[in-house]
Amino acid sequence: MPRLTTELLHAESELRTGRPREARDWLATVLPAVERSGDRRSLRTALNLRGVAELEMGELDAAARTFARVLELARSDADELLIARALNNLGALADMRDHFDDAVSLYERAIPSYQRLGDARGLAETHHNLGISLRHRGQLHVAEDHERQAISYACEARNATLECLARLGLGEIALARNDARLAEAMARHAANQFVASNDRLREADALRVLAAACLAQDNLSAAEDALHRACHLAVTNGARLLEAEIRRLNTELLFAAGHGEQAKREASEAARLFEEVGSSTKAAEARGRWL
Repeated sequence: MPRLTTELLHAESELRTGRPREARDWLATVLPAVERSGDRRSLRTALNLRGVAELEMGELDAAARTFARVLELARSDADELLIARALNNLGALADMRDHFDDAVSLYERAIPSYQRLGDARGLAETHHNLGISLRHRGQLHVAEDHERQAISYACEARNATLECLARLGLGEIALARNDARLAEAMARHAANQFVASNDRLREADALRVLAAACLAQDNLSAAEDALHRACHLAVTNGARLLEAEIRRLNTELLFAAGHGEQAKREASEAARLFEEVGSSTKAAEARGRWL
């Protein structure tokens, strides 16, 4: 296997096991060689991987610049698959910035390309992401339809991670419908699956949903345990946006437990992290609600 291909596969492996910081640092060492090689396909792949790492770490401005370059290269080289991936990633970026209409539009532009190419994995990712943005817009029924489509495509692609993510998405929809018991069961199952696959960031996200479901049932002890583990994983792996989401939820837990001053400090830290990664809407919400 060519050296460049091996090195890019290593970066992809780091991303798939929830280590975006390691992936980004590895890519920083190999990108100069990729650029010197003149291999445009490897360059497009490396940049896309770097953008995903930046996205998962909450470096939203850097990710926006990287994906814009990826999209430019992909269009120049008529790489339809990478165009679709770039649109999907830009949609995820828009969602993180609370621009849900923009996110939905970008996902809907990616889907026809994935359909033409018969890319079940891409379709699973994009339908799952659509489910997230539609849930954020309060369109729970349509969001559920997309999560179920994501599960179907993930099974077709034999991608257990994507299937588990879509099922976790259904858990979040259940929580939005006030079915905290179902959400707890689905989040606990997802967390266990991600532990088994050694996927640290997705485990942290599943634990975040689990904690929210436990908090909704006034099971403060279980919520605290889940949040403690989730925050440790997010901090250890440099996922600042996920850390902010976890700290925002921990603020609710601390207030519910009667620890008002500690809750305010946690809310302040959540707001700082949201601001730092470029999610000003969430930062303002955190300050407006608790500070």
